[in-house]
Amino acid sequence: MKATRPTPLAVAPLLLMLAACGGQGPSARSDADTPTAGPVEAAASGIVEEVRSAAAGRPIPREGLPDYVETYANGRYLTSMTLNNDVRTGGMLMYAAPASAAELVAFHRAAMERHGMTPGEATSRPVRDNVETSFEGRTADGRSSLTVIIIDKSEPDTIVQMTYTDER
Repeated sequence: MKATRPTPLAVAPLLLMLAACGGQGPSARSDADTPTAGPVEAAASGIVEEVRSAAAGRPIPREGLPDYVETYANGRYLTSMTLNNDVRTGGMLMYAAPASAAELVAFHRAAMERHGMTPGEATSRPVRDNVETSFEGRTADGRSSLTVIIIDKSEPDTIVQMTYTDER
């Protein structure tokens, strides 16, 4: 059998390709080499930023919430609604918090007391595959109330639902 050796002409394209790749990494590029983004790239960039923002967490909006509706640090907003009629204003806020149910009960009871509310006893009950702990606080004049329901699903975050009302 005859031994074959690659000819220089057959190896030349491979050597040129290797030479083009070597020695110049991304750090060797200048900003002048970077093309400007078109409308499609700009839109995709905006979507990427939105996804990064959502992945980083959803801060809890405070606009329109009474002072006595406090939320645990690093809570992640889930949903909310507002109520406004001739008799009362109020709403509901639901968020997820990186804490145990016991920590959240203690936090929300202390928050109620800081704002002049008297919290009632916390009661726990099983609901499907969860344990819900709930309690209510009222101001001395009875015009404002806050009901807190803590849903412990044994996941990394515990869910908190707060329903608040202020009589007119």
